[in-house]
Amino acid sequence: MAGFITDDCTLVFGSQPPIILKEAILDFMTAFVANIEGTKHKLIEYWMADGNKMKFVQAEATYFLGGGKEVTLPFLDVFRLEGSLISEYLIYIDPTRCMPNKN
Repeated sequence: MAGFITDDCTLVFGSQPPIILKEAILDFMTAFVANIEGTKHKLIEYWMADGNKMKFVQAEATYFLGGGKEVTLPFLDVFRLEGSLISEYLIYIDPTRCMPNKN
């Protein structure tokens, strides 16, 4: 992920407060995936706007949680680009079922 975002990128993940700066985003994502053994994504639809400076992705993410448990969640990502890097990354998902003891 580090090679795809700007140093001053902003991430909004679900209902969490915005996370600003690459290092903080990488720390957050590392903590989120700590209890996840793997993921699989299914692209549903993809749109571009603002001269391709904004990208929208509707998809489903399947999280493999261990012990044979898996959870599939719908999500929508919004990317605002600066050149080829993401400067704003909005992930509209409810990850509650991926949290320990919530599935």
